[in-house]
Amino acid sequence: MLEQAWAIALWVAHCWVVEAFDFTPYLHINSPEKQCAKTRLLDCLALLVLKAWRAILPSEAVLFRKIEKDRPTLLLDEVDGIFTTNGKDERREALRSLLNAGFERGAQVPRCVGQGTNQEVRNFAVFCAKAIAGIGRLPDTVRDRSVPIQLVRRSRDERVDRFRKREGEKEALAIRAELEAWAKNPGIIEKLRGARPSLPDALSDRQQDICEPLLAIADMAGGDWPNRARTSLVALCRQRATLPRLICFSLGLCGCSKEAKLKYNHIGIPTTDRFAGEIDLPHLKVTVSDHTNNPFGIQWQRYWNDAPYPELVKTVPHVAFEVEELASALEGQKVIIPPNSPSPGVIVAFIEVNGAPVELLQIDRSIRHDL
Repeated sequence: MLEQAWAIALWVAHCWVVEAFDFTPYLHINSPEKQCAKTRLLDCLALLVLKAWRAILPSEAVLFRKIEKDRPTLLLDEVDGIFTTNGKDERREALRSLLNAGFERGAQVPRCVGQGTNQEVRNFAVFCAKAIAGIGRLPDTVRDRSVPIQLVRRSRDERVDRFRKREGEKEALAIRAELEAWAKNPGIIEKLRGARPSLPDALSDRQQDICEPLLAIADMAGGDWPNRARTSLVALCRQRATLPRLICFSLGLCGCSKEAKLKYNHIGIPTTDRFAGEIDLPHLKVTVSDHTNNPFGIQWQRYWNDAPYPELVKTVPHVAFEVEELASALEGQKVIIPPNSPSPGVIVAFIEVNGAPVELLQIDRSIRHDL
């Protein structure tokens, strides 16, 4: 998935200049089962990031002392061993609180230090770049501070080059040298600290906070990176947040379709990858697949760089429903793309419901039998 690769590349770069930013996005590397290469991805990151520190099930005391002392890039593995346990777990709650605080510059945890009765309160800084890997979910408050990287086990038919650490170290040397030279370039930290990149409206306030460092780096890189960064981060962050609501909303509409006079037409899934059966639509600035060639109405969509649509539509999957009268269906709705006719006999509009885009179509069946 290109979006994940782009986000990881930007995250690695941000680790070298994290001192320029008020927030750091956590990289949440997760999978539904074992043997999906979560640890292997951490192996690769350890070769590239600044002051990598691999840790498995560390205590909270170890974490805040190490972060205060060295300001490492924390690569935390096997977190499912902490966060998937049942019942009350003081270690889990302490780690969750530390992670909740540690994405923001200036965050500190107060702890008593000393021996016996000779104790004093000391504040420990917990701000540093962090990648967190494990099976299953993180606590919601930690997930909100993370860019999700979802891995799956490769199939038997997939062939990949074997990773060997000794060879990876050699290849990583040149990349590390370039990153180090870039980060030490006079004025880079100040320039990034003063950057105010445009933030996609499709992201929530928290998501904008954590994505801003990556967007600032992408804008500095130039070329295709500004568009890549915004496309990938919106796709990764918003898809996780809106797909459950989209599914629930769609099921609710299907359940009341008789009263609402809605009829399922297709589901549109944005992507930046190529797909089979591409159909270019220059007048709409989008490339699509034919949703009528499969029984489930699945349509892949790749929006062109200059496509004049909201980021929400270009990055988040949507369900399309046919309505008898579009004007009536839009009453009281939040319209994000007003009614328009992309082809003869069809009028479409997009609305936003619970943070998800929904397409409504009015089709003149006397002249259109193909949709």
